[in-house]
Order: sequence, then structure tokens, then C-alpha cells
Amino acid sequence: MAELAAQLSRQRSLRPANRSDKLSVILHADVAGSTKLVQQDEHLAHERIQDAFRRFSDIIDRYSGHVREIRGDALLAEFDRASPAVTAALNFQIEQIQCNAQRNESIQPTFRVGIAMGEVFTADDVITGAGVVLAERVEKLAKPGCVCITEAIHEAMPQRMPFDEISLGEQKLKGFDEAVRVYTARLHKGSALPEPADVSVTIKLPVVPRLVITATIVLIVAGGLLAWLQPRASRFEPASVAQMAYPLPDKPSVAVLPFDDMSSDPVQDNFADGLTDNIIISLSQIGDLFVIARHSSFKYKGKPVDIRAVGRDLGVRYVLAGSIQRSLDSVRVMAQLIDTETAGHVWAERIDRPLEDLFKVQDEITNHIVGMVASVGAGQGKLQKVEFERVALTPTKSLQAYDYFLGGVSDRFTEDDNLIARRMSEKALDVDPKSVRAIAKNAWTHLQDYWNGWGESPEGSLVKAVELARAAIASDPNDTWSHWSMASALLLQQQHDAAIQEYQRALELSPNDADVLIEYGWALAYAGWPEDGIPFMKSAIRLNPHPPGWYLWDLAWAYFGAHRYQEALEALEKQEPKTNFTYLLLAACYAQLDRVEEAATAMKQFRELEPEYSIKLAATTEPFKHPQDLAHWLSALRKAGLP
Repeated sequence: MAELAAQLSRQRSLRPANRSDKLSVILHADVAGSTKLVQQDEHLAHERIQDAFRRFSDIIDRYSGHVREIRGDALLAEFDRASPAVTAALNFQIEQIQCNAQRNESIQPTFRVGIAMGEVFTADDVITGAGVVLAERVEKLAKPGCVCITEAIHEAMPQRMPFDEISLGEQKLKGFDEAVRVYTARLHKGSALPEPADVSVTIKLPVVPRLVITATIVLIVAGGLLAWLQPRASRFEPASVAQMAYPLPDKPSVAVLPFDDMSSDPVQDNFADGLTDNIIISLSQIGDLFVIARHSSFKYKGKPVDIRAVGRDLGVRYVLAGSIQRSLDSVRVMAQLIDTETAGHVWAERIDRPLEDLFKVQDEITNHIVGMVASVGAGQGKLQKVEFERVALTPTKSLQAYDYFLGGVSDRFTEDDNLIARRMSEKALDVDPKSVRAIAKNAWTHLQDYWNGWGESPEGSLVKAVELARAAIASDPNDTWSHWSMASALLLQQQHDAAIQEYQRALELSPNDADVLIEYGWALAYAGWPEDGIPFMKSAIRLNPHPPGWYLWDLAWAYFGAHRYQEALEALEKQEPKTNFTYLLLAACYAQLDRVEEAATAMKQFRELEPEYSIKLAATTEPFKHPQDLAHWLSALRKAGLP
């Protein structure tokens, strides 16, 4: 009992102070079989689900309801009375069936809807309480394309409404001790749906028997007490710590999922991604947090997600999810921080601001996350206030420059993408010459030219990269990207000690930056300390558990330098996609293990992709600090059969 009391006390402490309590009608809807739809065609499924929710939102608005949340494959709405809620739900289901009938493809989203009446409280336009939990549970009983309602909704419906309500009997619902009678609501055959005006007038409800009122109160208080007292209970089951792919870190851990773009303009998708990126970068600068890297978070972009699966997959305690809608002169951001252990909302808020305040919104969200995680994660490590105070991510003062910058952001590494990124960063700098991230991005494009042999003068590209990195650091000495680009450039110039210092400075500024961590380990291998670099690289992969292929190549490179050839092979076998130099390193590792045939096969694959590469070229392009490390590499290549 003492443990339960302590739990309830903690849950009460998380309830917002500016809340209002009332009895409401809650509608909850989700997509039936959303995972299967996404597996068939991820882009089309996401597009059609979002289109359906936009139409559903319009219908809810016409029937005087209020959409409170849209997230992935779920929608939550609130009504003052039962009849508009049921009418809106049936209206949408009929419209959706007609819409799907006009489509030949198999991507035809169908929805389940549950409607319940119960006690709720609202704070900052976020609704929570037993009524919400009950609607979610009832929705699970609905067949695809159908609407289920509770007995309280059934009793409150005027008899004149043209609906058939078919009893499904008493149902045992998770989280509620008492069984609940549930009905399927349908439009009566041959009848027309009531217009909004016909259900918006004041209707005298039939007198509900005292026994029904008493039973409802008992149900809410006894059955839903824990869910009622905690923050808005998530529609997702809590993550099992025992089933997580990784043990939870010893400090508060957060994954930021890609924010949904709620605007009708697909061009704004970059804007939503930019907000997500900036929040991740801000949080990554706080050493007392553990923040999942962008590449792994963006694995979930455009997909209906199960918070349980995210928590297990990434091994995190908290998930931030949200949406952004940008108009001509304003921006609306919905954000919610979910505890994957309890499946409850730690914090949620809707933020409406003028568009020019976008960067303030980003800092506000980051501040909220830090504050809330600090308040509930005391056992996982304390957050230093002074550490957060230096984090203020303002990539530019100009929204136009910001839009240009986002236009050059890409996860691909082709020569054309690199040129686009350079042009966009230069346009951003034309508008705001002091945009430090645009300067750093420009430096990176020249580093890409050097690494990949693009452009007319790779050596000239390296000199330009150093020049730009130096300018970025002068513009803002506390920018991680600037020091990272300088570190990479110095390493390629074989200024190993200076490069190591720049990597270390970048990590001081952003301890959770997985890209910097993995490359720091790679640089240590070139500097003669591969064993020292491997732990940093493993930390990077823990922060980025779904890493890009180059992470695994870099790790394999460090293993090779440490003469741990079998572990290098294991890393390379996991690398996807494999590149030309994957086969070269495979050949070298096989040769060192005297696996002659496998070495020959890998070398043949490499030579087909890089017929001009030779021992002489390898000797002049790898920035080893010590001659013996270069000799080790060249010896393995000769043994593998490189000319």
C-alpha cells in the first residue's frame, strides 16, 4: 500500500496546475492494419492516412467537436454531447468507404472508432483522464469501418436519432475493474445522416436512472483510478525494460521522432524535419542526457509507430513526438513527451507563435523536455542547469536563410546532392553572412569533394574546407559542426594532434553527437590509437542503434588497426549498403586471417569497382601518423592481391 500511495503521489505531482476538470464525450479513432498498409507502400499509405484525418477533422469541426490530438495512425477528439460525436463518426466512416471504393490500389485505410463519456481534465489544450482511456479501450472492440459506443453514450442518445445500436454485451476492458456494456452504432437502413444543425440544437436528454449514474461513477473511480490520476495515458502499451534491445542508460534517455508536417504543402516537409533536427542537436549538447541520433530516429518517419516498439528498439525511457503546421505568418507546434515505461504523457503542449518566433519555439520545447525529464528522472542522473543555459540553438536570424539551408540538407552523398547543398548554403550566406551552420555546411561540401575525388582539384577543396571551418569557428566558437569540420580537415592534412583537439572540443560541446563520436574513434585509429578509439565508436552506435553503413566501416577500420580482424569482418558483414572500399577492407582482413580464397573473391569485387586503385595510390591517400601503421595496411593489401 505504501508503494501504491507513493506511485499515486508521484503521478499527482505530474498533473498540470492549470487544469480544468469536467465530464466530456471522447472520440478515439485509429487505422486498422496500419502496419500492413505501410509495408505495401509507405509513402502512399502515409499520404492517404493523413488525408483521411484531415477530412475527419473537418467533419468533427462541422459537428461542433474539437480535435485534440493527431499522432501517426490515431485521432482524439472531444464533444460536449453524445449525438454530434456519433453522427460525426458515422459520417466519416460512410465517406471513407465511398472514398476507398473509388481506389483500385490495395492501399485503402479503414478506421475503428470508439466513443465514451467520462471524467477528463484539460491543461494547455491537452486532454487526459479516465474518459480518454475508456474511449481508447472501446475503440479496440470496433471492427474496421465501424463505431463502438459505451452504455453511457447509448443512454444519452435522443430516440429520434436514425441510428441502430446493437449490443455487444458486457466487455472486460483493460485497466477497468468493472465490465462495460458496449454497442455498435450504425445508420438505420434507408435513413439520412442528420445535418450539423439538427444535432447542434439543445436537446433535453432523457433522465438517466440513478443506478446508471452510480455505476458510471464507480466505474470511473474504481476501474480507472490509476489511469485517471496519471498524465494523459498513451494509447500504447508501456515498453518492457526486460525486453529492450539495449539496457537503459544510467541517465535520462530520449528519442525525438520526426515531427509530422500537418500543412498541405509537401515543400514544408523539410521545415518539419528541420525542427526535429534542431531539437535533437539542442538536446545532444546536454551531457546529462542520453539522446538518440537523427539517423535512428528518422527510421520512423512517416510510419504509424508503437511507442512500446520504439522504447524497446532504441532502448530509451522517453520519446518526444509532435507535429508542426506552418502558415504564411504563423506556426503551430504540438509536442508530447511520453514515458515508455508507463505509457503516460509526462508533458504535452500546443504552441502557437508568429513564424518569426520559430527558433524561440524550438528552445521552449527543449527547455520543457529538460525540465520534465529532470523532474521525473532524478534517479537516472541530475541535469545541470548551467549546462542547459548555454544551449540556445539559433542557426540563423533569418527565416529565408533557414529555408535555403534546409533545402540543402540530405542524407544522400552523391555529387549532385553535394553541389545542391553547397549552392543552398551559399544562398543562405548571401542572406545571413553570419549563419555559422551554413558556413560549416559549406565546409563539409568541400570535404566531401576531397574524400570522393569530386571536382577539378581535391587538394584545393581541402584547403577551402579548412578556410571555411576556421571562419565558422571565428563566427561562433561554441558551434559543434564548426569544430567537427575543422577536425576532419586537419586529419586529412595529417595534422593529427590538432585534429584530435578539435574532435575533443566538438564532443565537449555536444557529448551526444554520435557522428562526431564515431569519427573521433576513426581519427584515433589513424593517429595510432585504434584500441582507444573503439569504445567511442561503440558509444556512437549505442546512440545511433540503426547506424548508416559508414559507421560500421569506421568501426571495422579501427578493429583492423588493432589487429582484431575477425571483429572487423563481423562489422563489415553487417554494413549495408556495402561500398567499393568495404570489399577492399574485407580482402585485407581475410588475407590477415590466411583465408586466401575469400580474400581473392573480395579483392576481385573491389577491382571490378575500382580498377585503377593500386598499392601506390593506397600509400599516398591514407592519413596515417605512424609509418608502421601504413606498412601494416599495405602489407595486408599486397597479401590480398592488390597490384
